[in-house]
Formats: sequence, C-alpha cells, structure tokens
Amino acid sequence: MSMAPVIRQKDRVTIAPASTKPEMEIGDVAAVILPGTEILVIHRIIAENQGQFLVKGDNLWHCDGCCERIHILGYVQNVEKHFSGSCLKIKMEKLCLVFAEHKRLAAFLSRNRIWTFFCRITNKIP
Repeated sequence: MSMAPVIRQKDRVTIAPASTKPEMEIGDVAAVILPGTEILVIHRIIAENQGQFLVKGDNLWHCDGCCERIHILGYVQNVEKHFSGSCLKIKMEKLCLVFAEHKRLAAFLSRNRIWTFFCRITNKIP
C-alpha cells in the first residue's frame, strides 16, 4: 500500500530493466533494492543529488533514504489498474493515475508530504 492509490495491491505492474533507461529522472517510479537490506520496493524518486537518488512511497510519511543507480533494478513502465468498489473511489483512482503522469509535480508534492496527505484521504474512501 506504500504507493496507493497510484499502485494498489491487485494492480498489475510492468517493470522495465533500468538498463533500458539511460537516466533515471525525478518522478520516475522505480523498483529499488534498499541499500543495506535485501528489501525490494517500488517507490518514487523524489530527488537526485550527485548520483544519489532519494526514494519514497507516495502513501508514506517518511523517505527510504538515498540509493545509487546500482540499487535501481528497473522502472515502472505501465500500471494496469484493478478497479473495484464505489463509483467515487474509482473516480478518485483514475484522477490519481492521471496525476501520476505528471511525475515531477508528483515528486515535489510527495517530497513535501502534500501528495501523501492526498493519498491518505483517497485511501479512506469506502
């Protein structure tokens, strides 16, 4: 649920190898092995500084910390949404999916926890 509502548990995610993308960009959603762990996460790149990428789940208040390019296995190329539930919830999920296409803005809002607040509100809709 760390990337909900942009990516939910039953959504199908296509990951392209990092080698197919010459440069990772702020706002990309990447598959990352967190440094010092063997934990694989799919989180958004919210900042970059001298080859270090700061990653964070849209639905989390905290950042995962910095990682290097070698920790990035790939990036999310496509998300097939699995819609269920109320009509309002479906409309909110579609809105979030459209918003996610503006990845630099999503990264800025996530870094400042504004997007996180929006995600939390969206996830509480029945």
